[in-house]
Amino acid sequence: MESASGSDQTLQQAEPFDFGVRLGLVLIGEAACVSALTVGLLLLYILYSSVTLKGFHVNTTCSWRVSTQIHYYFINLLVSDLIQAVGGIIDIKWALEATVQEGVLCTAQGILKQMGDVGVALTSLAITIHTFSVLVLRLYSKPRTVLLVIAAIWLFMVLIVTIGLAAHRRQDYYGATQYCKFFHCCVLFSIMIELSLGCWITSDFDGERIALDLKLQRDKVKQYQKKLQAILDREEVIAKTHLAAGQKDKALIALRRRKYQQSLLIKTDGQLENLEQLVSTIEFSLVEVSVLHGLKQGNDVLKEIHKEMNPESVERLLEETAEARAYQEEINEMLANNLSLDEEDAVQTELRELEAALVITLPEAPSTAPAAQDAMEAEPSQERVKQRIALPS
Repeated sequence: MESASGSDQTLQQAEPFDFGVRLGLVLIGEAACVSALTVGLLLLYILYSSVTLKGFHVNTTCSWRVSTQIHYYFINLLVSDLIQAVGGIIDIKWALEATVQEGVLCTAQGILKQMGDVGVALTSLAITIHTFSVLVLRLYSKPRTVLLVIAAIWLFMVLIVTIGLAAHRRQDYYGATQYCKFFHCCVLFSIMIELSLGCWITSDFDGERIALDLKLQRDKVKQYQKKLQAILDREEVIAKTHLAAGQKDKALIALRRRKYQQSLLIKTDGQLENLEQLVSTIEFSLVEVSVLHGLKQGNDVLKEIHKEMNPESVERLLEETAEARAYQEEINEMLANNLSLDEEDAVQTELRELEAALVITLPEAPSTAPAAQDAMEAEPSQERVKQRIALPS
């Protein structure tokens, strides 16, 4: 993979962008500038009206008020659009340099584009689900629910970027890519302009990139399903209304439209099932690749350990241990042989004294009764004799 990425980078450096590609990048950058400017001004006006105009009772109609949960989703959608637009503005730099330079700015563009795309998609999905729940199901959620949903969206946006960078921190996860090229026909200049996406996930990680794109497509299909379901419910209500009014022909037309929408819904279910299978297959393949990568790293570590613990080094270590043991035995023999018989007897005597000092001597048990106790027992007997003698006859 490293060689492939290196060849792609060399090719990009050797062949700079032509006029058509540079013009396309400029158009993308200009559109991003307009989008960032309008969205930024709208966010500033919302902030200004909610803080400043709120205190003036004359212009209370101009102030921003959060009356429904859609307002929170709308602000989050604007912020995601702003992030996406800032990522597109960087394309102007690549148009000026006629190439994409991988580095900090390129990585920043990839992060901004990924966060912006995911944020817009998830916020649009949240708005769709909320609208369907309120208008069709008549379900009204609590105000804190929207805050939890927005927090979950941002948590997912941060995790999807940080996990990818952390998993491939030693490689260029974001870089120059030709992913998702598409052509726009510029009628004014009568030329075909090739538009590239600048910096995103590199071609070395096609699995993660394709899985992310499939998940976005899956979310769009789910949104389309909910839209079709809302149409089906509306057509059924229209048919019942016309039938109650005695307009059988109009009710029949509404039921035909509903039947056609049902066929579209069935096709959408099949497409969604295919997307789910593709996503599951890709994710399982990514797990297999991760396992193989871990096994490869484990084998490399074992090879390094085996280099350190080859048979020669183990044999040498055993020989050194045997030599140290023999040297210690030799020292013990030298110490034992250098002592005379008298010195050896003195050492043995000293050893016996130390052993005797460690032995605890207990007192011997007495074999005879104490003398004081015998005298105390004799005195009561003499007193009893005296008392007997003193009695009158």
